Amino acid sequence: MSNEIVVAFGMGATVTLILMLIVWTISDRQKEREEIYRMTAKEYLENVRQKRVEIESLKAELAYLRDNMDMLNGIDYAAPRVISSPEGDTGIISIIARMQHLEHVLAAKIDVYTAQLFEAECIIRCVSDDVLRAILIDRYINNMTPQEIADKMGYTERHIFTLLKDALSKIILPKHFSRFQ
Repeated sequence: MSNEIVVAFGMGATVTLILMLIVWTISDRQKEREEIYRMTAKEYLENVRQKRVEIESLKAELAYLRDNMDMLNGIDYAAPRVISSPEGDTGIISIIARMQHLEHVLAAKIDVYTAQLFEAECIIRCVSDDVLRAILIDRYINNMTPQEIADKMGYTERHIFTLLKDALSKIILPKHFSRFQ
């Protein structure tokens, strides 16, 4: 009987050891993933810039739907005989539902964008060189193309790319910027 207890105890210790190794392996892999997914300054600022583009696109779609609401055919109740299409009012209802959905999504994206924009501006302000800071602001905050920045500042587009690379290399993101938001 004592041999059975020793064997059972030995097997339990082995299982415990295996479980401990698995946990350590998982935690090591999580650390590796955190390093892999560590976002660069360029990725973060591009993400902020992309959010602005998404917001502008949603605003344009919402404006289009608002401008074209009068083109939708509803039921003309003033007509001598009321005729409705097989769709009836569902076309208008679906457009209104889409507009409400867009307004909700737009409000949420604007909230996230506002917070990220503030963070991006704080990060950019940490760059000490005025020219590099101006290029970062024009590119990522004002959404200008490198050619537009070059024309504005009197540099070649190629030189703007070089300065942009230098500016991005001077930015160090805090640890909490390690994932896309």
